[in-house]
Amino acid sequence: MLQLSSVLNERALGTFKVADPGPIYEELCYKCPLQAIFGKAHHEAALKILATLAEYLANQKLEMKVRRQILSYMDTLGLLVEKYEKDFFSHKLEKISGAEVLAFLMEQHKLRQNDLTEELGSQSIVSEILSGKRRLNNNQILALCKRFGVSPAVFFP
Repeated sequence: MLQLSSVLNERALGTFKVADPGPIYEELCYKCPLQAIFGKAHHEAALKILATLAEYLANQKLEMKVRRQILSYMDTLGLLVEKYEKDFFSHKLEKISGAEVLAFLMEQHKLRQNDLTEELGSQSIVSEILSGKRRLNNNQILALCKRFGVSPAVFFP
């Protein structure tokens, strides 16, 4: 029976040579293998790993080859996190209304309804939008995007 590396070389890679990722990359893969993320606990662990590595890179003076290995690992882990989040959260995002996005932005920026009268109209209009009695129109969405620095897409399901 052929060894796996021989099979890969013979059938898939041919003359193409894959760069050696390096010992730091391999150590990171050993501690947290790069594999599909299927659960909340694994997702949270991956996020903590990414945050920890980012902080480590920011606080340590490292050789460029070591830095590249860590960044390469982070890139791949980040793609796995992104796929999980897209698969897991996309159906939930479809249910979020423009009013819920607005309420979230207001909370994040510590704003009251009166603070948005310039963008949306009177305080009663803001109240109707937040309660779902009125929908955001295009001009209001554009004004909110300008104020909060977000894409208009965030206000559409």
